[in-house]
Amino acid sequence: MGNILILVPGENARGGITNYYYSIRSDLPENVNYFYRGSRNWPKRASKISELFRLISDYFKFIGIVMRRDIELVQTTTAFHSNSIFRDGLFLFISKLFGKKTVVFFRGWDNNFVYNLSGLKKYILKRIFFKSDAIIDLSEHNIGYLKKLGYKGQLYLETTLVDKALVGGIDINYLVNQRIRSTKKSILFLSRIEKAKGVYELLDVYTKVKKSNPQFHLTIAGDGSEVEGLKEEVRKNNIKDVEFAGFVSGEVKKKLFLDASIFVFLSEVEGMPNAVLEAMSFGLPVITTNAGGIASVFKDGKNGRIVESVNRDFISENIVSIVNDKRIYTDYSITNYNEAKDTFWSNVVAERMMRIFNTVLNS
Repeated sequence: MGNILILVPGENARGGITNYYYSIRSDLPENVNYFYRGSRNWPKRASKISELFRLISDYFKFIGIVMRRDIELVQTTTAFHSNSIFRDGLFLFISKLFGKKTVVFFRGWDNNFVYNLSGLKKYILKRIFFKSDAIIDLSEHNIGYLKKLGYKGQLYLETTLVDKALVGGIDINYLVNQRIRSTKKSILFLSRIEKAKGVYELLDVYTKVKKSNPQFHLTIAGDGSEVEGLKEEVRKNNIKDVEFAGFVSGEVKKKLFLDASIFVFLSEVEGMPNAVLEAMSFGLPVITTNAGGIASVFKDGKNGRIVESVNRDFISENIVSIVNDKRIYTDYSITNYNEAKDTFWSNVVAERMMRIFNTVLNS
C-alpha cells in the first residue's frame, strides 16, 4: 500500500483536532505521513498579513509533496463552515488534480452555514468536497444530511478518541470505590472557557447544588475568552470552592479526572467533545447536553444523563442524586469505562481509521 498524507494542525494549535492526531500517531503505521497546515498557535494568531503568507506557503509546500507518486491518499479534517470550506477545499482540489484519493473528516458544523448553502459556497461543496472518495462525520444526523445534499461516496460514522497513554493502567473498581467513600464531591468541567460551552449555566447549576450540599466543589479546567468573566462572576457572587485549573495536559489533566466525582458539560454546539469521552474513560458519570454527535455514543440513563436544554433545577438535582446513589453511580461508572475502552481508546480508533483508508484505496 502507498503512503497516506494527513493534514494536521501545528502542535501548539490547541483543540480537539490537535489532540486527536497527536494521540493517534503512535498507533498508526509508518506509511501515514503528516502535513502541517492552518494557524500554528491557535487560538493565538499572527497578523493577517503573516497568516496570509503562511497560508500561501502551505499550498506551495503541499503541491511539492503531493507531486510524489508514492502519496496515494490525502485526508483532511475540517469544520463545516465558511473559512474551513475555502481553505481545505483548495487542498482537496490540488490533491485531485494530481490524481490522489481523498477523505474528508468533518468535525463540527456551523448550522447557519450548512443549512443556508448557496452560490460559490455550494459550488465548492458540490464540485470539490463531494468529489472526495469518502466522508467521515461524528453525527448520524449529519451523515443523513450529506446524503440529502447529494453526496454519493462512502460515508462513515466515527468518534473522537482518548489517548490510551492517558488512561491506561486504571483499576476502575478501586477508583469507583474511592470516589464513593470520599467525603469531598467534585464536579469537573474541562474544555474551552467560552459562553457557548455553557460555563455560566454550569456556575448557576453549581450554586444550586452548593446551597444544600456543602461537600461539593467545582473545578473548571481550560482557557478561553471567558476565563476572567467567569472568575469575576465567582467573586461577585461569593461562590465558594470553585477552582480554575487553567489549560491542563498530561499528568495534571489525568489527576483532575481521577479526583473528580462527576463530569458536567453543558455546551450548545459541538462536533464530538473529547472531554466527554475522556471523562467516560476515567469511569466518571456524565451529565451533558445533546449537542453534535454526543447522542451517537451517549445514552440517557446508561452513561449518565443527556439533556435537551439547560434546566438548572433538573441538572442540579441529578448531580446530587447520581453522586449519592452508590448503585447508580457504580453502574454509570463501570459502563462508561468499559464502553470507552472498547470504542474510544486511540488504538481502537486507529484500527478503524486504517480500515477506512484501506477500503478507499482498494475501491
